[in-house]
Amino acid sequence: MRCQRLPILWFFLGALAMAAVGLVVALRLTGWFAGRGVSGAELRPVIRIHDEADVEAARRALIAFIFGAPELPATLPEPADGGLLVRLPNGFTSFSTVSVPDAPNDALVIYHTGHEGFTGRDRAAIRAFLEAGYTVWRLDMPLV
Repeated sequence: MRCQRLPILWFFLGALAMAAVGLVVALRLTGWFAGRGVSGAELRPVIRIHDEADVEAARRALIAFIFGAPELPATLPEPADGGLLVRLPNGFTSFSTVSVPDAPNDALVIYHTGHEGFTGRDRAAIRAFLEAGYTVWRLDMPLV
């Protein structure tokens, strides 16, 4: 059973590492979105990484922000319907997918669908990111 979960662990850790580094690259390339951003939004860099110490600090901060703890959770996501099902400690679940563009730019966008669920607006935003070359990690809100 442990051997079957190892690829999921590497996928999960890889996605988290891409979030720390890829998000910075993605947000620095906001020139493409300037004046015509997704839903009119203007994206600005929120994480700045200059060296390996910055990478480690960003990784720790992202883990604490995303998981509310200083370490990655012991429970791994489970494969489900072409994505991953995340079982939360309070009994809720959340669904997650990763979409890779035809011509990747080696940057990641983490996209959270929010309380409305996966809407047409979300599909359009994700399609725009994919067309721009971004890999998109979509997270659904629990209870949706």
